[in-house]
Amino acid sequence: MTTANSPKVDLVGVGLNATDMLIALAEHPAPGSKVEFRSSSVLPGGQVASAVMACQRWGLRTRYVGKLGDDIAARIHREEFARTGVETQIIEVAGCASQQAVILVDSQGERTVLWRRDQQLGLRPEELNRDWIVNARALHV
Repeated sequence: MTTANSPKVDLVGVGLNATDMLIALAEHPAPGSKVEFRSSSVLPGGQVASAVMACQRWGLRTRYVGKLGDDIAARIHREEFARTGVETQIIEVAGCASQQAVILVDSQGERTVLWRRDQQLGLRPEELNRDWIVNARALHV
């Protein structure tokens, strides 16, 4: 039996996720220009979701609590959470696009982030269940 004194997970992360498109460039483009990029990749990201997945890879028992839309980006996140072994409490928002970010990274590591998040993806206190959080050793928000 799990009680508040015997944590079920080491870390619960509550908050944002985003599907990141990383684009590697030699240098950031000037306004109105066309620039060839070196590579691109699509990855699950977002500050809280990324931290939770990293902690799981490092051997901690983790849980992620957050919202996703009902699109391909949501599927990418669900698959990565499952692959890494992160327990999830996902609130799906029907008819909503998941948060997205386009990240331009130049050869010096300088980055520019363009992002889009539907207001429906913000967590509200009444959507949370105390049981998702209470048995964790640490909380990341």
